[in-house]
Amino acid sequence: IGVQCELTGQVFQGRELAMKVVHIVESIKGGIATYLNTVPIPIQMFDIENIGVIIPKLQVNNLIILKNVNLHTYDYERNNSISSLVRAMLAIRMNINRICPDIIHIHSSYAGFLTRFPLFLCPTKSKIVYCAHGWAFTMEGTSTKRSSYGFIERFLAQKTNLIINISEYEYQTSLKFGLPLEKSCVFTGGQGDGSPDTFLLPSPGALL
Repeated sequence: IGVQCELTGQVFQGRELAMKVVHIVESIKGGIATYLNTVPIPIQMFDIENIGVIIPKLQVNNLIILKNVNLHTYDYERNNSISSLVRAMLAIRMNINRICPDIIHIHSSYAGFLTRFPLFLCPTKSKIVYCAHGWAFTMEGTSTKRSSYGFIERFLAQKTNLIINISEYEYQTSLKFGLPLEKSCVFTGGQGDGSPDTFLLPSPGALL
């Protein structure tokens, strides 16, 4: 298994990636568990002590594919109450502080909000990688609602080093809504034939 950067053509093998990565999930449903098996920095490429997943306690039983990872849980059930959101933010940040990861990889817009919004008050040295797994502003709704989602994503992008789009359509749409080109990329997962995954970074310094 390898990760190939199209900018350089270089393929990185597992043991060459000696960084600590934590994935933050608000809900494992909807294919995110499957995606975690083929993310740009695949879970299989790390020793057990180098990879972690921060996930709500109620979601742990939905983990089918993820094995040999360090699980860190927090109390959260989506109800959009302010108290629930604040508790989740604090719990996620406490886990981040304890793990001290080099890279934080956030999955979904809810997890993106819970993790990145507190960074305006309490910054982190960790590099932030974010994948919405489907932009909210591409869903059905009024133009005002979609514009609001776009504003929130642009605001939170200030605390993001790399924004992953899982399709060319997502990538192009995100740019139309004003997300930063220099932070955006498209990740196309491997086809299961053993070939390296393609990871296109517009900016070589995105994670430096």
